[in-house]
Amino acid sequence: MHAKVACTAATSFPMRQPDPKELFRKRVRRLRKAAKLSLEEAAERGGLDYNYWGEIERGNSEPGLEYIFRIAKGLQLPVTALLIDKEEDSNLLKKMQSLSEKATPDQFALLYRLAKVIVG
Repeated sequence: MHAKVACTAATSFPMRQPDPKELFRKRVRRLRKAAKLSLEEAAERGGLDYNYWGEIERGNSEPGLEYIFRIAKGLQLPVTALLIDKEEDSNLLKKMQSLSEKATPDQFALLYRLAKVIVG
């Protein structure tokens, strides 16, 4: 007679932590597209070569701190938008509401486009 062994997902399949480099490159691309910027436009705003920006988005290059600041400038966003996953921020709803109340029409349009890309 064979004994049945209970197997849980937690013991069978360890949780894989997301690769921070992969998250960063995807976040940069998602934010650029949400802002409706081409690689060339975003790179020019940030003072980067557009080929280098593309390498970052494809995961072929890892930017240093100076370039992370330039990417944020190119996207016209704070650096924290590139480094922190706002889905983990418990005060996000309050912050978004406050921001939307104070936003200019152009800023509100950008917020809407970003939300649309994130939500899907």
